[in-house]
Amino acid sequence: MVLDSQETAEVLYVFGELDASGAAEFEAEIMTSAIAGKNLVIELSECRYIDSAIISTLIRARSVLGEALAIVVAPDSGLDRLFRASELHERLGIVASVERASS
Repeated sequence: MVLDSQETAEVLYVFGELDASGAAEFEAEIMTSAIAGKNLVIELSECRYIDSAIISTLIRARSVLGEALAIVVAPDSGLDRLFRASELHERLGIVASVERASS
C-alpha cells in the first residue's frame, strides 16, 4: 500500500493481494486519512484479490466517510465483477478511475 497526498484527496494505492493478514494496517491507513479531513480514494485497480475482511473494512469505511470515500476498481476486472455480483458496486461508491473519483 502506498498513500499519496494530493491537493483534493488522499489516494491509497493497493497492489497485489490484500487479505485478513493486512486488514488492520489497511483500516489504520483509512482512519489516518479520515482524521486528516480530506476525501479518500482507495485505488484497487492493481489489486488482484481481496477477502471478506477487506470487504468488511470497505463497508465500514463507507459508513464512516460517506461520499468522502471513493473506491477505484478497473472495469471488468475480477474485483469489479465481485462488487457487482454482491450488489456492493453502488453502495461502496465504485468508480473506474482516480480522475472520476476526484470530480
